[in-house]
Amino acid sequence: MATEASGKPFRFLDFSEGKGRVVSGEVPDEEDRREDEQLDSSERIAVNTLGQLAKNPRVSALRRFITGWYLSYLTADNTRTTPEAGPQERLSATGDNLPNVIQYLKEQHPDWLKNILTSLSRRVPKLERVDADLMADGRLLLQIKDAPFDRPILAKFASDGTLKMLAYLTILYDQSRRN
Repeated sequence: MATEASGKPFRFLDFSEGKGRVVSGEVPDEEDRREDEQLDSSERIAVNTLGQLAKNPRVSALRRFITGWYLSYLTADNTRTTPEAGPQERLSATGDNLPNVIQYLKEQHPDWLKNILTSLSRRVPKLERVDADLMADGRLLLQIKDAPFDRPILAKFASDGTLKMLAYLTILYDQSRRN
């Protein structure tokens, strides 16, 4: 039965300088007993340390939630790299493995890649395709083909907006991050 307080936030973890209190249990509430804890160093993050203990399932859930976040430091320059060939499932935080992820999607999940490119072409007029091609020296070359041109252009000559949009769509459509 719901009460007026249901959904109201409360502190189940309260730490400062390596000392604090934590509420344990599967479904802790305001009235539950708080346990005093002290970390071996004030440099440690309580949610990370205590979240590894089975007796703190709420803190563990918070830890899993936070570690699932994706922080992006994408820059167009990083997406212009020609990395060593080899498919990679996930885009790095900087986007420097974009050609590898395109290669992975092309080989393993062409339907996901098609969805990404369909979304990209809605935003980039006349985009025909994006390819990650193997070079003779074992590196991958990212190329983008626009309709007005006979041949694709190298990613290093593509617009910043096109490359960043491709990278962000790759993250957005990352099926492995979905629950």
